[in-house]
Amino acid sequence: MASSFWSGVVYNVGWIAPVPGDFRHARCRYCCVLLNAHRNDLLKHSRSAKHAANITFGRPCSDRDLASETIIRSLMQQEKKKQRAQQKKSRFSELIAVTAATQC
Repeated sequence: MASSFWSGVVYNVGWIAPVPGDFRHARCRYCCVLLNAHRNDLLKHSRSAKHAANITFGRPCSDRDLASETIIRSLMQQEKKKQRAQQKKSRFSELIAVTAATQC
């Protein structure tokens, strides 16, 4: 079992929160985005201009906004999986056609 980013580590910053049921991602409460729960990814995000502006002038996102972001990300991942499967199928069909052509 993979070790959780959140286990044994306390990140006491107001903008980061865990994603329920998903130990691989964290969420930014101010930017309404999901992030990989890796230290470097979180540091990079915390230093971004967008994040700094949202912290300074913004307000925390609602749980509804964060849920919408989660849904969108999930749909995008499903679409990418479909595209990869289609590409594999296409490459396999091409390989079969080339093999059949060379055997004749």
